[in-house]
This record gives sequence, C-alpha cells and structure tokens, in this order.
Amino acid sequence: IFLAFYFSYPQLKRRPYAYIRDDDVSYFRDLLADDGTRVIADPEKLIQHSCDWLKTLRGSSPLLIFPKSVDEIRKVLAYCFAKNLAVAVQGGNTSMVGGAIPIFDEIILNTSLLNAIHFVDEISGE
Repeated sequence: IFLAFYFSYPQLKRRPYAYIRDDDVSYFRDLLADDGTRVIADPEKLIQHSCDWLKTLRGSSPLLIFPKSVDEIRKVLAYCFAKNLAVAVQGGNTSMVGGAIPIFDEIILNTSLLNAIHFVDEISGE
C-alpha cells in the first residue's frame, strides 16, 4: 500500500529497517498470548489505526500490537531493536497532526490497554 502521507511529504525516505516477517508475527503472538485481539495483521482491521483522527493522512502498517503491561512493551521494543524493526507508538490515535501514523511499514504499538492506575504517590500526586 502506498500512502497519502508519503505523497504529501515526498522528501520522506524509508530508513534501512528490516521488513516484518512471519516469524516476527509468530514471536509477538506467543509473547502476548494472543487470542486474536492483541496482534492484528488483517489489512481491513489495520486501516483505522493507519489513519489520523480527521482521516486526512493515511499511512501503512502490516502489524498492530496491543501490549497490556510495561513489561510486554519492554519485551516488544527489545525484540524490535534486536531485529531492526521500526515502531510507531499510538495511544488513543486521536492525533490531529499525524504524529502516530505509521508512514511506511512500522509496527503499530498501541498503548490503549494500559488504562489502569496501579499506584499514586499521595505526597507528589504522581
């Protein structure tokens, strides 16, 4: 899939990152104990995460990952670093400037499942 984002900014060039392979997808499915909802490779389901909120920019990604913990994020990012895989991080994907759109073929790491507060320091409020 070629993308509207790229045509808006033709000076952007893909960096020398590795391409996602089937064994990478298998690794993430095993790591996250995927039940079909945490590692998404279906192009139809990826569309909503490859566009900005206003639907003015569209990128491209072959894989969407939903980690549930900081430890899972650490393991995903360590694997991506070791394999030279590019990552685009998304929260709620409500950006109006396209900052969370996968421009080329980055893995989307969506943090929306990290939605619980586990500890608040009563003194600092953090």
